[in-house]
Amino acid sequence: MIKVREQHIFLLIFILACLFRIVNFNVIPLFSDTANYARISAEIAEGDYWLTGPNASDKPPVYFYIQAFFFALFGVHETVALCSSFMAGLFSVLLVYVLCKNLHGEIAGRWAALMMAVSPTATEMSVRGLVDGLLVTTILWSLLLLLKGRFFWGGLVIGLAFGIKQTTLIFGPLFIYWIIICSKQQKSNKTNSTIKSLINGLFGFGIVFLPILYWTIFLAEQRLKIFADIIWRLGIVERVSGHGIREFEGNIGWRTGELTDRFSQMIGISWHFILPIFFIGISISLGRIIKTEIKAAKTSFIYDWINIGIFGFVMLYLYVYIFHLNKLGDIAYLYPIFPLIIITISFLLADLNVNERDLNSKIFKNYFNITWTRVVLPWLIGLIIIFWICNASINNIRKKINSSESVTFQEIDSVANRLRKNINSKSMIFANHVRWGLDFYLRDLRNRREGYNLQENLKDMKSLLKTEPYTDFYILFYQSLFHEIEEVRRELAGQFVLKPEFESTGGNFRFFRVLPDFSNHLPPSDNMGDLWSRDWELWTKEIIQNQWKPESLKIKTKKNNKTGEVGVRIYASQAPLGRILADQVEIFIKNPVMNIKQSIFYKWPVFKGYDAISLHYVVRDKTLEKEIITKYRQIQKIVIQTSEKAIEINVLGELNGNSIEIISHISLAPQNYNTDINILDIQVNEWNLTWLTQLFRNRLIQPLNLNRLHLFDSNLVNIAGKVGQNNFYYQGIK
Repeated sequence: MIKVREQHIFLLIFILACLFRIVNFNVIPLFSDTANYARISAEIAEGDYWLTGPNASDKPPVYFYIQAFFFALFGVHETVALCSSFMAGLFSVLLVYVLCKNLHGEIAGRWAALMMAVSPTATEMSVRGLVDGLLVTTILWSLLLLLKGRFFWGGLVIGLAFGIKQTTLIFGPLFIYWIIICSKQQKSNKTNSTIKSLINGLFGFGIVFLPILYWTIFLAEQRLKIFADIIWRLGIVERVSGHGIREFEGNIGWRTGELTDRFSQMIGISWHFILPIFFIGISISLGRIIKTEIKAAKTSFIYDWINIGIFGFVMLYLYVYIFHLNKLGDIAYLYPIFPLIIITISFLLADLNVNERDLNSKIFKNYFNITWTRVVLPWLIGLIIIFWICNASINNIRKKINSSESVTFQEIDSVANRLRKNINSKSMIFANHVRWGLDFYLRDLRNRREGYNLQENLKDMKSLLKTEPYTDFYILFYQSLFHEIEEVRRELAGQFVLKPEFESTGGNFRFFRVLPDFSNHLPPSDNMGDLWSRDWELWTKEIIQNQWKPESLKIKTKKNNKTGEVGVRIYASQAPLGRILADQVEIFIKNPVMNIKQSIFYKWPVFKGYDAISLHYVVRDKTLEKEIITKYRQIQKIVIQTSEKAIEINVLGELNGNSIEIISHISLAPQNYNTDINILDIQVNEWNLTWLTQLFRNRLIQPLNLNRLHLFDSNLVNIAGKVGQNNFYYQGIK
């Protein structure tokens, strides 16, 4: 039970924790990771309960479900997105207080809670909307349960911590050590008691870990990404899907210097002061343990063993951080060890306090004979530390509030609202660094967003600009990238121009439309108007012949003299359909009105208007067989048989020197953005694996990118199989 006086002290600390977080709450909008996490959580709250969307994060799902709970309760808003971090930050103050109080008394609990309440990084992590605040709270909760001897529940909460962020795995040695130490403090000191405690903890961990493992294998669109990402960052592998070649940031000397600065920033005290305090606290615990062992005493203090474990783990964490992690990241990467460091500092302050009735005071009794000195010294040191931390935290909060208006992405929410007036489903926005922010603020508006790479001379951007005449292209710059505006202009000069659309009220964002530069493109004939004519028919035929190089090509124009309606039919054999070469295509355009400038610019018939466009592609089985054998040399023979119900594929080939035979049936299922390839049944070397494929709710085979034909402003509406061929039907978008 907490005494009345102790309740008042802790209540004061808790009020301080609330105050330091409230004044810093939501001073800047969601951006980068925080916006991405909020967008994923919003998708859960809005119906994607299994988190199977194509843009899932590299983090496990537990944090997103907790954040989604608040969204479902209060609505999707940037303020609500911070609730989980805010509450976790306050809960961590309570947990570190109870943990240290149980280990080393009320004095240690007070100091630890006070440092957690007011330190700069703890307050910042409580209002940033990152996973790390909740991660630290969950770790503290698990350590408290283990200390209480509730090893199953402790293991369960460790599993939740892993479900928040996979870096919890590095805490494995600390958790095992903690279980061993705490189990030895129970009534039974037998070996089987420790083993039983480890088994209980592992069982609790497995209850959460195994469902998350199932999710990342069978449900998540980016399969096993949470593991692939961490082994890539640690340098175990050099390349994984979604990342480039791993590069080690900086050198060891630079990283060590950065580390010392970040320690000062994290705790609010200069690292010159932190290191002596940390090592003095560890040395006192080590000295007591050695003394106890020499005297063969029956009792020892658990907090001394905990202190040694904390020291060993912090050294391991920093070793991995400095020597193996690909980049240092921001302060959030160091935050998980922050509570461990303040636990050690709080133990030292409790050791210095003579009011504690244990052996601690005897260590200093021989050196401080004056009673008031022994009383004043620990409180003086503690007050200096707290004043130092509070001053750093207050300055940090004041700096963030004062600079919040000038933060380069401050207006992203209002800019997103203004973008809604400009963009639609045919729009694409190029942006760097702000894409995740736009993903959240424009999540209910269907449009495409891509980055651009000046180092590659805008190669990908130019490819899209040159092949999508019906797409409205825009580019958004925020203040930190204003210097790139002229670089982009120069790179696009002669082909495209940037037309200013608007600048945000605070001047933090500039929005441009990317338009073709028609100045150097003249029509082939002065007589060619925008109405379909014989000249346009001949020009279109020549263009298609040059680009597609079909075996045969026919264009027929039919005009109804009574109604004046014009129908244009194009027949071509061997026409491209994405990465597939279709055997034939039939295209029908009703009442086309030509866009002369764009047609000449894109060297393709671009329509200013039309009543209807329809396309019918035919892909025969023999053509697919030839394409697959050409692309995959391991395949010796393949037989494809399409029917109305399914596509049967029989494959004979080699894999790692072993012969393999696959008999399967698949179906093509158009979705919103791609066409899924669903496995109906499969047999590998006479082993029926259909049951295994049915466990996967995510895609086992990469989808086909066939749903949109940009050159004809058309979307896929149906796929129909017939004997020996697949038929793809498209309709134009008015």
